[in-house]
Amino acid sequence: TPNADKPKVVIYEVTEDSTETWSEGAIIYHNPNAKIPLDRNVFEDTVAQCFFQDNKLLNFFPEIYPYNNFTHNLIITE
Repeated sequence: TPNADKPKVVIYEVTEDSTETWSEGAIIYHNPNAKIPLDRNVFEDTVAQCFFQDNKLLNFFPEIYPYNNFTHNLIITE
């Protein structure tokens, strides 16, 4: 929700089969003074982007984009 006051809690289990692309941790900051600006549509929707539009700073973040995490290392035994 764009105006939420609390983050969405997501659980992601990392296994040997987990994959991660370079873009999953990338943030693109668009330079409002660039002579040749980057097209925001060039990047896939897993890339976070910050840009100016109508003198306002706008952000796009993927549905799951961790900005804080807690790691729990567990050993599962029977």
